[in-house]
This record gives sequence, structure tokens and C-alpha cells, in this order.
Amino acid sequence: MLSRVLLLVSLFSLLMSGLILASPPTAAAEPDQTAQVFMPAVVNNFCGTFFDPFEDQDTGWITGSFGALNAARVAGEYRLSFSERGSVWLVPAPVCEHITYHAAVDVRWVSQTGNFVGLLFNLDETVRSAYLFAINTDERVWLVFRVTGESLDTVVGPTGHDAILPGDAVNRLAAERNGSVVTLSINNVSVGELHIADTADPVIAGVAAASYTHQQFAAASFDNFLYEAVSHNQEPAN
Repeated sequence: MLSRVLLLVSLFSLLMSGLILASPPTAAAEPDQTAQVFMPAVVNNFCGTFFDPFEDQDTGWITGSFGALNAARVAGEYRLSFSERGSVWLVPAPVCEHITYHAAVDVRWVSQTGNFVGLLFNLDETVRSAYLFAINTDERVWLVFRVTGESLDTVVGPTGHDAILPGDAVNRLAAERNGSVVTLSINNVSVGELHIADTADPVIAGVAAASYTHQQFAAASFDNFLYEAVSHNQEPAN
């Protein structure tokens, strides 16, 4: 049986080099190092290609309330609702580990837009590290963070792209790893590449969302989550 944990990082000061993209002007600050990490277990025993349209079957995603976060399956989507200013929530999927992979998910905001919503990939639970491919739909920019323990560091700064649909529209994010290269795409359009190390370590994926520092409530929904092993000769699904 495959055991997974929920990694929730709550960072109350996210004003790092353009990270807060549409909030009122304010002085820059370093991330709060007193962030809390919650780790309830998530369990799933399915280890093939993982595709979840979030319809009827409970596939093992964490649900319930954890401090300011409520995670639930709502109307055929997986929803993260949180009532905390300037917070980041990272939720691993109940999937098997792969070395080369294709990860993808549909993301959207509910009612009002937040700071960023994204795809968590290359998550190594042993060393508690991952990458986060995120978009801000107010400014129509994408960016990449490195997650290490309770810290969040910018790897690729805010980069504008017309492939990003604005506001609360649905955007499909994907990350595909072959060797040390991860190709990132938005709505089936390649937007960039990331070069990573530790290519022999199997990893998993997940989802993430963050609120603005001036925002008391935010809710992000995810759908059609895909995580599968790929080879160099295989054409992955979108």
C-alpha cells in the first residue's frame, strides 16, 4: 500500500522579488521562517497511470479542515479553500513515484482570483523538496519556485505569456521530465524548460495555491489531474 503525506506550507510574508504580483505596493520582506507544516497521511494503493477527473470515486486525496485550509471534492473538482492572508498551500497527489514523468492538471480560481495557482512536481518526500510551476491570472505570468522544507525560493521569475487565460478561466498546466530537463507548458503551449539535478530519484506530483497578502479568503479548484511515467519514445497525453 502506498502512503503519502500532505505537505502544507503557510508563509505569511511572500514579498520576494515580484512574487506578490498584483497586491498593493509594499516593502519587500523575506519569507516567514516560522511557517507551520501539517502532515496527515494520505493513502492510495494504485500504482499505474494516475488520471483523476474527481467524479465519484475517492482516489485518496486528502480532504477535511487543517487550520485555515479546507480541502474537499466539490462538483467534480478538487477544491482548496483557505482563509489566511499571504498563505501557500501545497498538496501532494496520491500517486506512485516515477523518474521520467508527465504531470498535468486543470486549474482555476473560484469567485475571485488569488496570488497564484499551480502544479507541484518533482516532489521528493525523502528530502522534502519539490518544484512549483505556478501562474498568476491577473497579470498573465508564469513562474517557478523551489520548495525546500519550509522555504520557497524563486527559480524563474514572473514571465508573461499569452497562453495564460485571465481571471477565473481554466488553465491546463503540465510538466514533463526527460533526464535532467523538465518541459513546462500551459494550455498545450510550451513556455519554458527547467534543468534539474538528482535525475535518478523517483518523485511524485501535486497541486498548490496561494493568496495575496491583502486577501482574507481564496479558493482554487483542480480537475483532470494526470501523472504517468513516460519514456523518450512515448507521446504523453495532455
